[in-house]
Amino acid sequence: MNIRFFVFLVMVTILAIYPLTNSLAGVSDIKKALENPNQEEIQDVSPEQEKIQEAPPETKNSDKAEMDEIMKSMVKRANDPDRQFKLGRYHYLKSGKQEKERKIAAEFFTKAANQGHAGAQYFLAQQYLEGSGVKKNVKHAFELFSKSADQGHIDAIVSLGEMYLFGKGTKQDSKKALELFLLAANKGDKFAQEYVGLSYKNGDGTNQDYAEAAKWFQKAADQEHAIAQYNLGCLYRDGKGVNQSITTAIEWLTKSAAQGISNAQFDLALIYYSGTDIAQDKHKALALMEKSARDGNPVTLYNVGIMYTDPSSPSRDAAKGFSAYKAAAQKGHSDAQLNLGYCYLKGEGTEMNKIEAYSWFIKAAKQGNLVAQKNLDLLCSESPWACK
Repeated sequence: MNIRFFVFLVMVTILAIYPLTNSLAGVSDIKKALENPNQEEIQDVSPEQEKIQEAPPETKNSDKAEMDEIMKSMVKRANDPDRQFKLGRYHYLKSGKQEKERKIAAEFFTKAANQGHAGAQYFLAQQYLEGSGVKKNVKHAFELFSKSADQGHIDAIVSLGEMYLFGKGTKQDSKKALELFLLAANKGDKFAQEYVGLSYKNGDGTNQDYAEAAKWFQKAADQEHAIAQYNLGCLYRDGKGVNQSITTAIEWLTKSAAQGISNAQFDLALIYYSGTDIAQDKHKALALMEKSARDGNPVTLYNVGIMYTDPSSPSRDAAKGFSAYKAAAQKGHSDAQLNLGYCYLKGEGTEMNKIEAYSWFIKAAKQGNLVAQKNLDLLCSESPWACK
């Protein structure tokens, strides 16, 4: 499930819906409930509870006509698409047995969607796209997104653009995707604005235009879109489409990094570590690199190792550097394998072990690492027993 969709769900307020009870207490009580349908919190409503109850067999004759009208009103409410959508949304967001709830949600969304409810069409499309509560059907998801988007549903418009951009449920069409993103972006949707920025940055569906990309990234970044903040920071760092400014780049990268974007943490760490156009701060660089490494990216882990084994670093720690190199080496990073071999060879951060050193130099050399190959030649000439 993508970020935009989850933000949409969090912003949804579950409206209270008056549940139908198992018995009819009296005409006046029912009238009062119908006039104030939102007076109680919604309960665990299931499709079975939505069925209309029959009137008690001993209803007074004087109440018959009024009771018939009430029952007609109940039937009308039960078939109301907006009510069905709210019930579907309630079950979709409900915690607990998720798959069971998603199936119930799909039943309600389907009823509302078949009556043209744009919100229901959007939610149901998401379910078909993910295979949540229904059998996965990307083509049908595309069709539902299209119906919802035709009614101006902003999130559906963006989702439809994604379908065209990535060729899901339809033929890939970057130009059509950009048209849809622009439609939503011009109405203020930050996710669409980020997509428009990416389209201009990468030249997808249009000519490459960094200045136009920066304009749209700025719009989304001003709305706290973390990835847009990262992309805008990179443009300022590289001076593409904007006047180069390390200060402004750091400002946007810092905002993005604070929202947990690993790439922003990584790039910001490199800026502080190098000290180019800014005061060098290796301690801050290491802290940022370690945050970025939480996702287990081998490149980031390797850089953590570099920073811990840097002789000039105030945070130098050979043992932690060894651990970082090992984590990256086990994920196939050739330079990490080289440095791990060196740690074993010299006993840096671990006990000296030339056999282990040989093993890791071999792995790095097989990936074309020339330095590892030279180390192998030296190791085998000095300690041939380790290379058997």
